[in-house]
Parts: sequence; C-alpha cells; structure tokens
Amino acid sequence: MNLKSILLRTIGIAVIIITWEIISILNIFPWIFLPPLEDVLIEFLGMILRGDIFIDAGYSLLRVGLGFIVALGIAIPLGVIIGWFPLAFKIFDPLIEITRPIPPLAWTGLALLWFGIGLSSSVFLVFLGAFFPILLNTIAGVKGIDKKFIEAAHILGANEKQVLTKVVIPGSLPSIFTGIRIGMGVGWMVVVAAEMIAARHGLGSLIIISTNIGRTDRVLVGMIAIGILGLIIDYSLRHLSKRLFVWREVQ
Repeated sequence: MNLKSILLRTIGIAVIIITWEIISILNIFPWIFLPPLEDVLIEFLGMILRGDIFIDAGYSLLRVGLGFIVALGIAIPLGVIIGWFPLAFKIFDPLIEITRPIPPLAWTGLALLWFGIGLSSSVFLVFLGAFFPILLNTIAGVKGIDKKFIEAAHILGANEKQVLTKVVIPGSLPSIFTGIRIGMGVGWMVVVAAEMIAARHGLGSLIIISTNIGRTDRVLVGMIAIGILGLIIDYSLRHLSKRLFVWREVQ
C-alpha cells in the first residue's frame, strides 16, 4: 500500500476528528451529548491499562466466534445441498423466504426463554444473524457455476460426486467467502444489540450500562472498540480472500 492510498483512506477519519474537535472547542453540545475527543481517548487509555476493555471485547469476540462457527457449519453444507439439488431447493426455498426477513433481534424473546440470560442466547442470535448471508451466498455460488464447466467435467468422465467436489464447490468459494464477510458484519451488529438486552458483559453491555449512568465517554469508547475490531476482522478476511483467490478479484 503506497503513501497516496494510505492518505486517501485516512481522509474520512481525519474529517470526523477535525469536526469533533471544532464542535468541542465551540462548546456546541453539552458534555453528556458529545464529550471532547481527548476525554474519550483518556478514558480509552485508562480502560486499556486497567484491562477493562479487553474483558468486554473478549466476551463479545467469544459470542461472535461461537455463533459464527455454528452458522458456518450449518449454512455452507445446507447451501450446497439446496443449490445443487433442485428438489432440496423447492423444499427449503419457501421456508428460507419466510424466515429470512425476520430480524435476528426479533428472536430475542424466544432466545431468553430457551437459553436464559448469558452466553447461549447471545450465541444463538449471532448464529441467526450470520446464517442467512452465508446460506444465500452459498446457494447463489453453487447455482452460478457456468454449465460449461459441469458439462466439460462430465465429458471427461467425472461422476456427480466428483463434479460437486471438484468443480462446483471450489467454483463457489468466492461467493461463499463474500457471504462469510457479510455474515461476520451482521454477526457483530447482532451481538452488540444482544449484549445490550441479554448479557452482563461485552461491548454492547458496556455501552448500555455507560448510557444509563451518563458516561458518554465510555459509550464512545465501546463504539470505537467495536469499529476497530470490525475493521481488523474485515481487513483480515479481505487479505485472506486475495491470497486464496488470486485467480479472481474479490472486492
């Protein structure tokens, strides 16, 4: 990454910081609405030194990780089956279209009834948030394989299992990976909201507790931490995709 690219990527952040500083200097809003950036950074540093932010971030990462792993383990195989077998598509498509529009947080009541307050309910909600993007992109990837590749494999003597494992699934991986990136992003949004409702620890819990006691600086610390973690995870997935799919540009 060259210097020009780095500068372009930091323009948006710089504009936000400068605007924030101007608002603070002019005292446009009371502290409780928008504390100065330096107050937020001081609190962020204090939470790092005390280790508080790592505890909350660790709980959030654990919930996202577990829910995401379960979503991967179910959505990818199911998506391949639905995308490859027309009968499976006819059976599952109506169910998917009925349940897909339901926001994950609409399941919160049932999650609390089924799993109680704690890890399991949050993991379940993250699973729901990540499941459908991965599932739908897997189905689209399988259905989007060029028929010429499948016909060529048959001509070369490949059976259905070989076509599926050697042609269809590898060819679907870029689409599946796109679903993984989207699912991870949705999973983060869901876990923060779930922690505000049904958890005692985590970045979402940090935000709602800080809001209730008027500590807007800690609210912003939680938001910044979420943004940083999300950015690191997404950039890591992008880098991995470029290494895995050098033969195809993945945005």
